[in-house]
Amino acid sequence: MTTQTVTRQCGCETNFDTTGLAPFQLKDKQTFFERTKCPRCDPKLKAKNDRERAAFQAQALAEAQEAEERAGYEALRGSPKQVSWATKVRVQLIQAAFEALGLEETEFNTAVGDPAGRIDSASWWIEHRETAPEDLPAAIAEALGTSASGNENPF
Repeated sequence: MTTQTVTRQCGCETNFDTTGLAPFQLKDKQTFFERTKCPRCDPKLKAKNDRERAAFQAQALAEAQEAEERAGYEALRGSPKQVSWATKVRVQLIQAAFEALGLEETEFNTAVGDPAGRIDSASWWIEHRETAPEDLPAAIAEALGTSASGNENPF
């Protein structure tokens, strides 16, 4: 990847990818950046970017909520912001574990999916958002007070 740095109208520098650009495209892009402000300095562009980001987040949340509803998971407890974040985290972690573990769907649901749906603490999911997919079954079992084999935790 080849990049070029341009100073924008507001004085901020912008790096842009020049890979595959014809000379006239490169000049057009460079001129555009030199004549415009960066998103941080242009309130209209910042507002547009904020709206697009909010729409993307809303769509991601709606998709995660649909997935949780189909799976029959318990509603998460926490502040609205925590619940929104944890909903996406829970679905992403469970999907990643499904792909990584290579289990049949019924076997996966018994070992991971159904138990994961019983963890209703938004903060638990947020705290475990970087759990490796292979480690998720053990983390869920620990949270529910059972061992990986499904026996009660003696502690």
